[in-house]
Order: sequence, then C-alpha cells, then structure tokens
Amino acid sequence: MKSTYFFVVTLLFLFFDVPVVNGQDASGSDEDALNYGIKAGLVSSDFSSDFQKLESTESRTAYSAGLFVDYKLTDLLGLSVEVLYVQEGTMRMNPDYIYYNGSMTVNESFTIEKVNSNIIMHNFEAPLLINFYLGQSNFNPKVFVGGSFDYIYNVYAKNLLSYSSETDTYVISDRSLDVVTSSFKEYNVGAVIGAGISYEFLTLDIRYKFGVMDVNNLATFNYQNSYKEDFSTNVLMVSVGMNINKLF
Repeated sequence: MKSTYFFVVTLLFLFFDVPVVNGQDASGSDEDALNYGIKAGLVSSDFSSDFQKLESTESRTAYSAGLFVDYKLTDLLGLSVEVLYVQEGTMRMNPDYIYYNGSMTVNESFTIEKVNSNIIMHNFEAPLLINFYLGQSNFNPKVFVGGSFDYIYNVYAKNLLSYSSETDTYVISDRSLDVVTSSFKEYNVGAVIGAGISYEFLTLDIRYKFGVMDVNNLATFNYQNSYKEDFSTNVLMVSVGMNINKLF
C-alpha cells in the first residue's frame, strides 16, 4: 500500500511542478506555449497474445480521468505529461488464464465451475508524449507518439458460475466478484500513438495504447496442465479535456 501512495504522490508532484518550472524558464515566451488542465473519456480495452485478441474474449468499455500538461517547444514540436486513472480489462475471459484451478468440488457429487470472467483493472497511468503540430489553425491539429507507464492498483474478476451435480447442471446469471490482483503484474508499459485537436479551452484526442510487456502473473501451466499463453493489454481511448489556464 505504501508503494501505491508513493507512486501517486510522485506523479502529482511532477504534474504540479512542471508548470512552475516552465513558467520560470519561459518568461517572455509565448503565453500559449504552456497549457494544463483536466480530461476524461471513454476506454475500450481487451487482452491479446502475439497481437491477436484472446480467444472468446470481448472488449470492455470503461472510463478514464486525470490531469495533463502540454508544453510547446516550437511551432511544430511539443511535449505532454499526463496523470490518469484508467479502467481497463476484458469480457468473457477463460478463467484458466487467471486461476490455477477454475473449479471447486464441494463433495463427490457437486461441483462449482467458473464459466468465464469479466476482468476489471484499476490503473494509475503516466503517459509521456511527443506532439507534432500540423500547422496553426482554429483547431490546432496534432499527432503524437510516446509511452505510458502504468501502475496496476487492483484487479477484479466477475465470474459466471455453473453448478453441476450427478443429475443436473445450471448457470447462475448473477456474477460473483473475486479479487485477482495477484494474477497480474504490478506494473505495465505501453506504446501510445494518437491524434488530437484543440479549440479555445477545449481539447479532444483519440489514442491507441498497446502493451509492450505481458501483464499476467501466473505460471505457464495451470492446475489442469492446460497451456495458456501470456497476454498484454490493448486500449483505445477517446478523451475530452479543458485547458484550465485558458478559462481565466
């Protein structure tokens, strides 16, 4: 828990420290060079292995929210730093990817088995982006590339369960909630590419982040000796933001 607080406090310090330093160094420069504000958006994510979405899974839609700082180095080049809370995950995942054993035998004639799992990841993310501005206009278009350094704070699985006896099998529609944080690594790194525009104090951007490292933390073979490959994250994010410095 202490490492979580240290991570968040460090990111917030960097966020609030950048405007002060830049403001001191850039005295006399264009006042539009520095922008900072808040943003939020929708996230569509899934897990993949070897650039292929995991079998039978579906994308999960969630949300993001956070802070950003943009600094324009020249008319064509700039930098952005963000501190975000992002929900990621996937739907209908095979439980064997995250559990050593997806079933539990209550007695000789009754078994409870996990059918599939909806995964919910709670992340704190720190994207560092290089912006390439596409000329000056009312909408200030740009494209950007960079990396995202993510702390996986907590992971939950909502499991669909089936109950089997010697004579009958049935599935309960209500999903059971389970903490599966230990089945995932603590940190993740992703590559980011995207594009955005800004108009007056409003910003809009769309980006794609693909994981460059595996996030699962289980052995290659699960309890049933069934091979399950490692997987990484894929995230599509659309965000709307406000440049706070342009509101006043």
